[in-house]
Amino acid sequence: MSVNRTLIIILLLVVPLLELILETSSISFLLNLKIIYIVTLAIMLTENTRWAIVYLFLSTIFVELILVEPVGLGAFVFLLAWIITNLIFQFVTLLSEDSFAHRAIVVLISGILIRHGIFLLLDQQSTLLEFSSLLVNLLFLVIIIWLTSKVISSRNVYSKFRTI
Repeated sequence: MSVNRTLIIILLLVVPLLELILETSSISFLLNLKIIYIVTLAIMLTENTRWAIVYLFLSTIFVELILVEPVGLGAFVFLLAWIITNLIFQFVTLLSEDSFAHRAIVVLISGILIRHGIFLLLDQQSTLLEFSSLLVNLLFLVIIIWLTSKVISSRNVYSKFRTI
């Protein structure tokens, strides 16, 4: 087994336990998110975006939907966020040329959707309108990033910058 696969397996086993410890202690939720993003970045650097998204999926199920008692629609909302994340993944993968940039974009968007989007709906005071607003904002973010990468990678724009 290669070193990268061993690292991924260790991270997939250890980090949910760290999340469990952090969730039951007085350490802030923000620190928990930083740990998750650091580990996800480590997985992303193995050039396997799907492993990073699978990790986000599994850790969210483990901590937020099993250990924290969900409110009514929790599982449905999570499934919806997972489907939308995969659609965004397919969209960005098909349209992006820079593999590292699209991996970073996909993992960041997945993290935002899976971790923050669920908390919006699990909060009893928030509404479906807030969640749909989050999705629309993320869609605009993907479009803007994609257009920017297309403009920069365009040969015409590149040659104009070279002549200046």
